[in-house]
Amino acid sequence: MGPANFGIFTAFFYFLIGISWANSSLQLASAKYVAVNNINTTSEAVKVLSLDFWLAGFIMFCIIFALHPFFKIVYSLNSPVETAAGGAAAALWLIIAGYRGIYQGHMDFLKLSINQSLEIMIRAAAGFVFIIAGWQVTGALAASIAGSASAIFILTGTRGWSFLGKRELKINWGLLGTYLKTCLVLVPFGLIYALDQALVNYLREDQRGFISVCAQFGKNIVTLSLFFSNVVYSYSLKSRKGHFWAGIFLTLLAFSSAALFTVFFGKQIVVLLLGTVYLPAVKILPVYILACLPLGIMLNILNYSIARNINFISAAVWIILAILAGIYYLTLKCFDMSIFIPVMGGSVLLADLVLLSLVFLKKDLEMIPPIKNNY
Repeated sequence: MGPANFGIFTAFFYFLIGISWANSSLQLASAKYVAVNNINTTSEAVKVLSLDFWLAGFIMFCIIFALHPFFKIVYSLNSPVETAAGGAAAALWLIIAGYRGIYQGHMDFLKLSINQSLEIMIRAAAGFVFIIAGWQVTGALAASIAGSASAIFILTGTRGWSFLGKRELKINWGLLGTYLKTCLVLVPFGLIYALDQALVNYLREDQRGFISVCAQFGKNIVTLSLFFSNVVYSYSLKSRKGHFWAGIFLTLLAFSSAALFTVFFGKQIVVLLLGTVYLPAVKILPVYILACLPLGIMLNILNYSIARNINFISAAVWIILAILAGIYYLTLKCFDMSIFIPVMGGSVLLADLVLLSLVFLKKDLEMIPPIKNNY
């Protein structure tokens, strides 16, 4: 994939990831439902919740496909096939998040991590084949579809479609209500996560591809920190004590290790995966990874606040999104990426401090209400 197509794919892909942080909302809602309602077997949980997961995925696909005119203008995504592929990928990301929430609710983190690893390997292998075949942007998105569909099948087998044979279909409004409530916190986080890539066109043209390369590494580690924050969430649901600082420590360890690794081996990795044309990105790669660390910390804070039912945190995150959008825009318009990357990391770190103050200065934490079982 050449630099032009790579830029198109990266911008569109990170928009999808940004709005797909709502997926984590469904995963948390699913985990909460399983834990609160004491559904002890995976097969029973899959039977009860599959309709809700697939309905949410279908809605996600329709929303993204309806936005094709917007993508055509903003991301130069001319083919509706590419938009449909992106919509299908995002829908499957949402569905598999729901199923993974079942395992999270059962605190079966071994199966959860194995499934996530298999998805990554299948996606990478499919991406290599599709891009070599010349599918370009569509191929990259098709690889994501292949990885997610395989991961869903590995988790559920044919049980995930069992609701299709029912005469009477019931929607679990309690689960979907919890999902929407959690979206109010994690959707603005997703937009913060994707904000630099959404505004990357304001950088000098010769720097856009390089910062997109850095995002491939730095943002993936933010995704890894999602696993740590989900562990914190699960323990907070079960014991009310939580493991907040353990999650922060693991996040710090993951980012610092990745940054150190790229100092010594960044050149070899970039050349192997992307070619010599992207070598200038090597110098800024460790700095970009460290600048993404505050995003990982923010994710831990938000998941902890959701588990503790701290309702006002959603308003705070939307305000932070608006402020960061202004800071990013002005910095990108006035400076190059050597200034923008530290500003990005520093501004999100300040936002983390504000959120920490709000969370830990609140003494009267509310009890977590159960989700009504409609079955």
